Amino acid sequence: MKFVVKLKAKSVWTAHKRALLRDALDYASCHLELYNFDYPVHIRLSGHKYVPGLCCDLGDRLLIKVSGNQPDHEIVETLFHELTHARQYANCDLDDIDENTCWWKGHTFRGTFEDTESKDYWDAPWEVEARYLGEKLRKNYYQS
Repeated sequence: MKFVVKLKAKSVWTAHKRALLRDALDYASCHLELYNFDYPVHIRLSGHKYVPGLCCDLGDRLLIKVSGNQPDHEIVETLFHELTHARQYANCDLDDIDENTCWWKGHTFRGTFEDTESKDYWDAPWEVEARYLGEKLRKNYYQS
């Protein structure tokens, strides 16, 4: 994957947080084998207070947003979580059909996936995988 990082919240993203994100991005690229995909990924460093992160397929590229309004360990875990989604999209495991319909590994799922408080969101297999890998990679990252 080719990464383009854009800083959108300069007051939130200190030099320390930007360096941490770049280091974690290198770590994830290796451990999630993201180098195998020829897919552009734009990462926006936001200052959003209520959305820690998101990943969406814009057709010609993937967009990841990570908020700097989190402690360092949460920034790292959010990045790993969203990069897991990037890998899912690039690997054609995940596709958004419409606002309430997703395709995951050959199966169609319907629900309120954009509502992060909903049972549909928490039970969605792509979210389960992203939460698991986000936490696992964060733990390994800090132990290395």
